[in-house]
Amino acid sequence: ALTDAGVRADEALMVGDSLHADVHGALAAGLRAVWLRRGGDTPAERPGEVPVIHRLHDLPRLLWPDGSDAR
Repeated sequence: ALTDAGVRADEALMVGDSLHADVHGALAAGLRAVWLRRGGDTPAERPGEVPVIHRLHDLPRLLWPDGSDAR
């Protein structure tokens, strides 16, 4: 998918709800990851500095905290 998109792994971001398949898989492939947890608290067992969001609507604020929305 990265080759098809013409981007390197370090330029990509994986957002997923599965800790094992999405988050750990992305990190193993050299991508940054965001864990989407639609319910519940932020678990302590998340790997490293992986951010946790509770709805996709929170993603732009995570990517552009200054509100610039650099689309």
